[in-house]
Amino acid sequence: DALMLRWLHPDGFFQAGLYARGFRLLDAALIFPILLSTLLLPAFSGVGEKERERAGKIAGISVRLLLALTAAVAFTAHSWGNEISRTLNPNGLESEHLATGKILAWLLTAWIPMSLIYVYGTWLTAKRKIRLLNLLAGGTLLLNIGLNVWLIPDFGAEAAAWNVLISQGLFALGCGVASGLTSLQQLPRLLVGPLAGIVFLYFLGKMLLQTQWPWYVQAVAALSAYGLLLLATGYLPLKGIRFKTEEAGPE
Repeated sequence: DALMLRWLHPDGFFQAGLYARGFRLLDAALIFPILLSTLLLPAFSGVGEKERERAGKIAGISVRLLLALTAAVAFTAHSWGNEISRTLNPNGLESEHLATGKILAWLLTAWIPMSLIYVYGTWLTAKRKIRLLNLLAGGTLLLNIGLNVWLIPDFGAEAAAWNVLISQGLFALGCGVASGLTSLQQLPRLLVGPLAGIVFLYFLGKMLLQTQWPWYVQAVAALSAYGLLLLATGYLPLKGIRFKTEEAGPE
């Protein structure tokens, strides 16, 4: 994306710099789903077709956790993106902060589907469906390049962030359908919690923005209330998460 911004936009180097400011947070955020995928790979690798239901439960808990976390972070970026940019780049111009805030918001929204790819893509890897995974990835790459060529000359770095969200969203959808771990009947249960939480955060955020509190205090207050809401409604069933081990007995 950064290279295409340099090539396609009249002020390419400046746009690439704005994009890099937002992307570094996305790059750091991706560490969490990457670490989760290292736990899922051995769990999925030992699962046969007869134990697919257990794999679906593991995937369901992982998806719930990722959706809850990434949706909250995306909301934070959309609400306080400019403030985050000012904190990370105190010497930048106000116009740069406004542009970076929008880019950061869309990139961290793209973190939602990108995180899910690490769940469903790990299942496809464990089942050795590498060719299918490569085809999906290749299609995503071509789509991203096409969208960049179309939109970057007019809209710059913000368009590159839109394109990440669109292409990665379709990639996550393709991996989810190909894995078969999440059925259409399960989707409402997975999505209703974060969606209701975002609606709650929206109105709570509007109230907090009227206060004189520092932006980070507002963000922490909103996210704390969001987390308590998900726990109270049982969306994150922490008591249901168990890791059982069997001790080997004497031969």
